[in-house]
Amino acid sequence: MRKKLFDGVCNGRPFEAFIESLDKLEVPAASYTYNITGMSAAHVIAILKSMVNNTKEDYMYKEDTVFTFNIENSPTISFSLEANPTPHQPGNGVIYRTGQRNDAYPYNDEFVRQLNKEYPSSTKEFAQHIKRVFKNNSELLKYENNKIIQDVYFLLLFEIGRRLVKDGQNSTSKKRDLDDLRISEAITIIVELFENKACSFKDVFLKKGKYHCFSGKQEVRRIAITRLLKQVKELKQEELELKDLEELFYLEESVLGIIGNLKELSFKESKKPSNKD
Repeated sequence: MRKKLFDGVCNGRPFEAFIESLDKLEVPAASYTYNITGMSAAHVIAILKSMVNNTKEDYMYKEDTVFTFNIENSPTISFSLEANPTPHQPGNGVIYRTGQRNDAYPYNDEFVRQLNKEYPSSTKEFAQHIKRVFKNNSELLKYENNKIIQDVYFLLLFEIGRRLVKDGQNSTSKKRDLDDLRISEAITIIVELFENKACSFKDVFLKKGKYHCFSGKQEVRRIAITRLLKQVKELKQEELELKDLEELFYLEESVLGIIGNLKELSFKESKKPSNKD
């Protein structure tokens, strides 16, 4: 029998089981260049986690250091990550296609325009594609002319990986608050909503989108996740196929179980968040 869905927001850092599962994955030695060909999303996140936690002088995750990730074939798909850590978000960075720093990915109208151009009929095909490439990123090589699916793939994985910096003596309360937002679960729900045609690209990838939980104040992101959970509740549970991403993210329990164990909201959605960055 499926658990009941409750309104609320997940509090606390990513599931201990999720972090432990990442730590069990073998990652390559620290480097400035990684060959991630054929890897699952979880494996790439594990590499990102090891990178953002590297405090040794060699290959340290520090300001302006650039790391490269290659999915190799002819042609090779190559992404660059320029580290930009801050006290509150020590895993921060800028993602762009290697050699195209001026075209770093922002959450803006052009980003959404490209998604709508590639997927004009519905969001369902996009969701099917992203699930495929999450399982094995070599699938991206089949979409040679579909640049936007390649971009979204790495951007979403970085949104998870950059939040896995371990707390240290200098960790701030704001960092811990931002870490409390379970972005991996939010992304899981977003993909399912896309597959069910229950939200649009602008809802998720525009900074002012109602489901945009990747930037802005912590409270704004919490509200976006709350809206996602409410939208899932409105869908028939039978329509959601969560098992693919459960395995992908090594979740402690199914997303339906996660939602069923949520705490009650500690704030009302009617409360107006600050518009300041």
